[in-house]
Amino acid sequence: MRAAIYARYSSENQRPESIDDQVSSCKKLAAQRGFTVDESLIFPDETTSGARSDRKGLAALLAASEAKKFDVVLVDDLSRLARDNYLMLSLMAELHFNGVRVVSVADGLDTGDEEAKLGIQIRGIFNELQLSDLKKKTLRGQMGQKQRGFIVGEATFGYRSTSVGIDIPGYAANRMISTSAPFFTASSPSARTLPVMSSER
Repeated sequence: MRAAIYARYSSENQRPESIDDQVSSCKKLAAQRGFTVDESLIFPDETTSGARSDRKGLAALLAASEAKKFDVVLVDDLSRLARDNYLMLSLMAELHFNGVRVVSVADGLDTGDEEAKLGIQIRGIFNELQLSDLKKKTLRGQMGQKQRGFIVGEATFGYRSTSVGIDIPGYAANRMISTSAPFFTASSPSARTLPVMSSER
């Protein structure tokens, strides 16, 4: 049976090697079940949320399934396919329409098994709730950091995070002063503050 593999990781904080680990896990199951995996049918998506449907690797997977290039798609777990339950079920319906089974290694679920339907539904809901909980915790952490005076996200030019807050590196302060001088008066707080911060570096 011809098999494809789909792998995904969502955050820049995760290791790119996660894709290789997922593929390796899927290949191991393929060998156990006698599936044939063509290297051209491995579809990765890096630093991409599972709640998004506009993924390059996913689009290529669906196009290949429509072209009848494989019979089964292997994923390390169903959350790699989608974190949104509605999206996951929609993708499975499209793959089923194209005559393709979905097999999840870690979940032990196979859409070719009638008894797996309930397990797939439960897993999909769990994955969606897990994503929702992660969003809440991330937002809570960001709000806490902002209230403590820290930068949330990438710092704008001339600023950087430190263990005690934020500061302006000397090279950036000098550049900011030279480019902003026409807009500051001698008594401006900004005009007084930047040179002092610059002299400390």
